[in-house]
Amino acid sequence: MTIISNAFHCVAFPGFTFFPCEPEVGIVEPVSEEALAGLLRNKQALVVGGTSGIGRGIAEALARCGASVVVVGSSSARGQAAVTAMSAVAKFPSEQKFRAITADLLTVKGCVALTKQINESLDFVVFTVGIWPDKESPRTTDGVDKVLALDVLARFVVTEKLAHLLNAEARVMSVLGSTVRAPPAPSIETMKQLMTGVKSSYSTPQMLGAAGSLMDTWLQSAPKYHPGVTFIGTFPGIVGTGLITTSKTIPSCFRCIAGKVQKVFAMTPTECGMNHLQVLVSPNANKYPTTYFNTIRLEGRRTNPVAYDSEFGEWVWSFLEDRLAKLR
Repeated sequence: MTIISNAFHCVAFPGFTFFPCEPEVGIVEPVSEEALAGLLRNKQALVVGGTSGIGRGIAEALARCGASVVVVGSSSARGQAAVTAMSAVAKFPSEQKFRAITADLLTVKGCVALTKQINESLDFVVFTVGIWPDKESPRTTDGVDKVLALDVLARFVVTEKLAHLLNAEARVMSVLGSTVRAPPAPSIETMKQLMTGVKSSYSTPQMLGAAGSLMDTWLQSAPKYHPGVTFIGTFPGIVGTGLITTSKTIPSCFRCIAGKVQKVFAMTPTECGMNHLQVLVSPNANKYPTTYFNTIRLEGRRTNPVAYDSEFGEWVWSFLEDRLAKLR
């Protein structure tokens, strides 16, 4: 058992450890909300998954610190609620603009349709959308496992289709499981089989580990195709959202226990959002074209070694490009 703590939390992660710190990236020095507002005023952000949970926490933090924000989610009602909440905390209400888009991110066509509704030049793109394995109906209409569709393919497609709107020195942040060493680590061959659909039987930890590693690999490869854009992968820690307590994948008896554990150990989406904001605007994220952070301590860390495997990175990129071309 590894114990991770910061000024506000002491959180236990059974069975989890973290990859080593990255000394060159270092630890982010938090700045005040006023300083954040100075950095974010007149900036435009897109938060995919920003209508609930961690994404909404990040979206509200951006609004509170002066950015204009577009949120994307699957529910129009939650989208409008997010817009109302952002408007209520806006730092510069006469300057900032907020809107919500409802989209089906489980399919490539849905992702492409979303991007056609974006016309703002973007300084920040943040991805928090995700799903637990659906053992009853695991695949999308594209024939892709739902976890991989949201955690990997959707993030790739939206970034590629919005690349022309990314401003100079734009930053793309993907929130999932970067820096976490979660056993059992799936092999490269297993991840390829899961991505191609050759392997359809898996455990929940195996799929979640594969999705996180594949996402990190995509992020590591992305600067080659988008020079000047900074890519960031993060691990958010335990956050008080409904993802675990409403998941059909987890037995109902465990959901109840997990809900009680969350109340004791979890940070709020608001706290998590502010942690991510500190990383998003930090100079630490410029140390490499792609950096990975444990946001509980704001530490720059290494991530799964497969992400740095250039041959595997080329395979992942080619596979995702092929899916985009065939399914759009």
